[in-house]
Amino acid sequence: MRFPGSIREKIGITVLALLLPLVLSGQSARGPVLPPTLGSLKLANKLTGRDAQGMIDRLHDKSVTPVNSVVGHYAAAAGEATLYVSVYRMDAEAASTFKKMADRIRTRNQVFTHYQERSFWGQTVARCYGLGQAHYFFSRNNHLYWLGADFEVAQAALQSLLGKVSQAKKQQ
Repeated sequence: MRFPGSIREKIGITVLALLLPLVLSGQSARGPVLPPTLGSLKLANKLTGRDAQGMIDRLHDKSVTPVNSVVGHYAAAAGEATLYVSVYRMDAEAASTFKKMADRIRTRNQVFTHYQERSFWGQTVARCYGLGQAHYFFSRNNHLYWLGADFEVAQAALQSLLGKVSQAKKQQ
């Protein structure tokens, strides 16, 4: 016999209540979810968690990113891109990190040049060039995004990413 409000139902409802916000925010219990495509580029491989954090920290020669990070490498015949996404505990942390990055690149950086900020559909996006690619970065809610892409595919990859980020926000 099954009783309404059984322990099994209560556990199921509790688990659903805990996981639903993660699903709606575009994250899994392990971290942010990478889109399967960015424009014509397809996700070829990814790093998550401590592996992603370690890679990003090595690029900076210091600890700069939370464990809740993911790195995706995208490729197609037309070019390649890498997307780095870090999820912070609070929106303000992601915004503060964006501002620090922008200030450092804008004023005293030897790797990245031609810094510029533009607005796409109400989203402020920083752009710079370096290491043979175009780089775009922005914060949205508690996420910090960095997209490095070959020039041939950069605009399409950015537009695709912004569209996907915007769609995820609308679903929340």
